[in-house]
Amino acid sequence: MKAVNYRKVLNPGLLALLVSLPAGAAVLTNPTLSTTVDPAGSEKVDLDASTLSGSTLSSLTTINASSGLNVMQTFTDGTTPFAAAISSGATAQNIVSFTSTTVPDLRITVSGNTRGGSSGGQSTVGQANTSGTSAMDFRGNGLPASVTGVIEFGDYTASTFTPFTGGSTGVVRAGFTIANANQVTGTLDGFNVITSLTANSASYVVTFYNGATSLASITASPSGFDSDYASTTGYSVGTTRVSGYDFALGRDLFFGYVASSATPITSIQIVRSTTTNGNFPTGFDDLAFTNTVVPEPATGLAAALVGGLMILRRRRA
Repeated sequence: MKAVNYRKVLNPGLLALLVSLPAGAAVLTNPTLSTTVDPAGSEKVDLDASTLSGSTLSSLTTINASSGLNVMQTFTDGTTPFAAAISSGATAQNIVSFTSTTVPDLRITVSGNTRGGSSGGQSTVGQANTSGTSAMDFRGNGLPASVTGVIEFGDYTASTFTPFTGGSTGVVRAGFTIANANQVTGTLDGFNVITSLTANSASYVVTFYNGATSLASITASPSGFDSDYASTTGYSVGTTRVSGYDFALGRDLFFGYVASSATPITSIQIVRSTTTNGNFPTGFDDLAFTNTVVPEPATGLAAALVGGLMILRRRRA
């Protein structure tokens, strides 16, 4: 918990998501943090959104080069896991609290056409994470499968989460991965051998905010196969399908952004839409962010001194 509270000013576009605390919301304390997104040995990122046409986002390499990077790859604190929406269409909300005064607390909300017992909760499906052993489940429920995720940086004190207001309090660098972003469907013969695979498309609209102001926004429409599984036995044509819910062969995405210290990132919004049944194991993982930046106390004093000098000069004139 932090010693300082911040005035609560919500992004107007996200207000409807945050009016009340959903039933079953979980509070995690000091989950283990890593320092690298998509480290060696994890699933490879297939699409970096910084490479898309017209993108102003930052690359995975740039985010990983950040000093003091915090990366959340496990969505439990060892005792309390992320809690899912209690029923289909319900909102899931989880709060992550850190005792360090330099690491921001988090509030992560998933709403829309959610799947009860899954969306927003901890997922341990192997193909739905890019690092570690778990991710946050980011699936939808049937069609239309539009789900919205909001990640807010702020302060959690005395059971109250206060998001950063904008201005010059926030994080300068942030990023995350989406694993198995698009659904792969297939056909099997009578012996459970895969006879065909079809990579369907999906849409992700990601916006980085400072308060109510959009800093950067991009739309990614992944299609194709996960490079880690495209030719793997059990996931490719002509081989016997592995047991499990889905083929789990969709692409893995990365979104990241570097802001200025004057207008840092205070929240991130992700809108996921699919053209096929949205109930396939998509994961939100590798949430990366730098330490909190706050206005220098001297800044306000300097401004006051300059203003005083200007008034004095006018009086003398």
